[in-house]
Amino acid sequence: MNRMTQLSLDTPYGKPIYHIDETTSTMDEARRLVALAAGSSLQGNCPDAASLHGAVVVADYQRAGRGRAAGRVWHAVSGESLLCTLILSYERFQDIPAALPLRLGVAVALTLEELWPRLAGRIRIKWPNDVLIDGKKVCGILCEGEGTSVYAGMGINLLQEDFPVELRHRSVSVLQALEHTGGDWVKPERYRLLINLLDTIQTLLKDGTGTGEDGAFCGADSGQIGLAPWHQELEDRLYKRGERVRFLSGSADAPSEVLGILEGVAPSGELLIRPTGSNRTERFITGELDVYSRSD
Repeated sequence: MNRMTQLSLDTPYGKPIYHIDETTSTMDEARRLVALAAGSSLQGNCPDAASLHGAVVVADYQRAGRGRAAGRVWHAVSGESLLCTLILSYERFQDIPAALPLRLGVAVALTLEELWPRLAGRIRIKWPNDVLIDGKKVCGILCEGEGTSVYAGMGINLLQEDFPVELRHRSVSVLQALEHTGGDWVKPERYRLLINLLDTIQTLLKDGTGTGEDGAFCGADSGQIGLAPWHQELEDRLYKRGERVRFLSGSADAPSEVLGILEGVAPSGELLIRPTGSNRTERFITGELDVYSRSD
């Protein structure tokens, strides 16, 4: 903890935001923070583990920010991205919100659209954990669990003016996306983005508690049945929805190919694809849409 500083920022969760200049990853720092809080060697000046729900670790630079697949890293120059991990703690495993990475993706999309309305209509959520602007990745999300604790890591490109050659066709920053619109707009600032994002996350993680196994959601006031609001926002922004896709099912190191129409996402987070030549929709828990290895 002596390498961290606590920022004087008020958050919707009312919990600290810890800042560190450089680290392997904010996910590692968040785990260390929780382990320290839960350990028997506390000196009485650290929060207990349960009270860290809603706390955030932010870094200027990550030496080993990682993605879904082994060996993938998140590339970022110091200070150009919002690199953070949100700590979430629940009493029971079943209390952890369903489709958490997708809900966080919706939160990122809504927050970007709120802060920069020029981005509205250009943001899509690529299952299972990416946010895109104009088809290029602006945000990666990685959630890892340990017992009833969840570490929600997010990396959002903010101020990059360029990317390495091998990433230019697939990566974009908020700054780049706004520059293409012309006119006046507010320059991206990571802590403003973070506070607004936490507010949206807090709302979306409470959203849809009435969702049943069939996806029906009963509105508390209207009595209407339909998709939970977070789920509807996801469906509205789901990348490649209604299109023919190539899906690599299973683990990243040993996938199996599925070709078909992407029909949507189940309330529990599974991707819904109707394979070519089939009338039956199949659900996929793990895998990845292959959109970069070939032209669509």
